[in-house]
Amino acid sequence: MKNPFLNYSLSQVLDDDETCLGKCVWNEDEEIYVPDDYSSIGDALSAASTGDYIYVGPGVYNENIAWPRGTSIWEAYPPGEGMVEICVAHDDNIHLISLAGPAYTVISGYNGSHTISGYTADIGNCNHTNIHIEGFTITDAQSHGIYGGYSTTTNLSNMIIVGNGEDGVRSGDYSTFNIINSTIVDNNDQSIDLNPGSNVVNSILWNNGGDISGSPNITYSNIENGYSGTGNINSDPLFINSDIGDYHLQSNSPCIDAGDPESSYNDNCMPPGLGSNQNDIGAYGGSKNCWEETSVVLVDFGSDVTSGPGPLTVQFYDQSIVEN
Repeated sequence: MKNPFLNYSLSQVLDDDETCLGKCVWNEDEEIYVPDDYSSIGDALSAASTGDYIYVGPGVYNENIAWPRGTSIWEAYPPGEGMVEICVAHDDNIHLISLAGPAYTVISGYNGSHTISGYTADIGNCNHTNIHIEGFTITDAQSHGIYGGYSTTTNLSNMIIVGNGEDGVRSGDYSTFNIINSTIVDNNDQSIDLNPGSNVVNSILWNNGGDISGSPNITYSNIENGYSGTGNINSDPLFINSDIGDYHLQSNSPCIDAGDPESSYNDNCMPPGLGSNQNDIGAYGGSKNCWEETSVVLVDFGSDVTSGPGPLTVQFYDQSIVEN
């Protein structure tokens, strides 16, 4: 979609930067599919505009995602004063959604051509609002897993943010996050560094290099070393096997049915939800925990090794399983 704001003058921007007061042409929201329509998430985002939905199929995407900036102009404002950037239009309310969920849809920042930014997902400037990212694993960034640019608001749900070089999620100047049903683990620095006005609910923050920075509002979450807030707990989440990246909950996890009891947070699909339909804390609980069935072969070879005079014999045995 092209930018829907046409003939949008500076005076109109100053009067109301949220409403098109001049001549406008509005396009209907579009659905974009990766990799069917575009081979990369970055290319899909470049083609997207306000209100579009980008659906991403299972796979590992080795790229650094830079959210497209809103349209802006530089003008002297107030008149006669210094130059300031004024946002003319916002590429907002874009939804980036995984079709198969975080177990099977990975954005990996481990790509030398993108180390300048250092972020796996970099939310650009120019007052983006209602950015939605749902159902991905974000990993291997040399810096922060997700970084919110100047004056942005980003909504994350059912995310696994793991193994990044610095913070899992970090706010830039004046940016805020709303994080729901996410698992933020094993990052080298803080799990989150968020500005006031940010909210975290029904999430697991565990085994990161540092405690929480900033002053977000956190409720009904499992926080290593504890954090003040309604419903928060501090207990080993009992993942199935974090060593191989399986962050599903064991059947005796303290996170089961421990999320916000408000019905709007209820687990929608059982499984991956466990126990009753009350929210399970972490990436596999909540109202958006339904994904397309995906058949994946998990290859796991064991071996028996004999020693002594050659030849050395290694006997492999196949322990592969198929997950549906």
